[in-house]
Amino acid sequence: MRPAPPIILESLKVSGGYNAESPVCHDIDLVCASGDFIAVLGPNGGGKTTLLKLLIGHLTPFSGEVLLNRVRLQTWKKTEKAKIIAVVSQHSDIAFPFTIAEVVMLGRTPHRRRSLFDNAADYDIVVSAMKEMDVLHLANKTFHECSGGERKRAIIARALAQQPRILLLDEPAAGLDLRHQVALYEKLATLSYTDRLATIVISHDPWLPTQACSWALLVKDGRIEAQGSPTRVLTKERLEELYGVTMFEAKADTPSGATIAVPLLRHPTERHPTERL
Repeated sequence: MRPAPPIILESLKVSGGYNAESPVCHDIDLVCASGDFIAVLGPNGGGKTTLLKLLIGHLTPFSGEVLLNRVRLQTWKKTEKAKIIAVVSQHSDIAFPFTIAEVVMLGRTPHRRRSLFDNAADYDIVVSAMKEMDVLHLANKTFHECSGGERKRAIIARALAQQPRILLLDEPAAGLDLRHQVALYEKLATLSYTDRLATIVISHDPWLPTQACSWALLVKDGRIEAQGSPTRVLTKERLEELYGVTMFEAKADTPSGATIAVPLLRHPTERHPTERL
């Protein structure tokens, strides 16, 4: 089978938001191509989620353009766009009492042509996605019976079942325990660097993205403060300025020896042992 041709999502001087008189994002230049793993980081209210909405076409830019393979995003048909771009929103809910398997199967919808019914290939893809996100054992439980972390993993599995060429995730690790956070970023790194998926992750926390991503953007007040390789951008000094917290540097025990900035409590209170009867 021939490899899929490269695909590219880009924003050119994009400004946008919810009120033309007061844009949330300003002059955003971003390029994400096959094999890229981009982390977008910044404080609350900095414009990260608005940027994602502009990149997927949920918001139309006030100025500038978003292009998918050099074609304006707004000109793409929804079904064709859904075959290429999958999105994991920060908050996802399912109104109907679907099982986890049924939720993940929804990811196959854009690929159906005439038939409305699932086929054997769909089932294989869905089972694979559920295994990857560790929700196969929950297949017959309803979405609302599951914990917040289990629901988030099911939503990510639905996006993987979509078999996209571009994957955009807004705070995908929120609600996940540490084991599943690590597994998620390891999976996203494999998809990007081995399977050539174009991946953009919106995140508050820099620690796992620092280790996994190939490119980082720092966004504050709707503007790009810095962008480049994680080791150059996600420095102690920049993160302290961005988040207004004290950081210290920890060197990872890996072949690359990457340095990771970790938050530090400025004035921890004196600890007293708990008195026990």
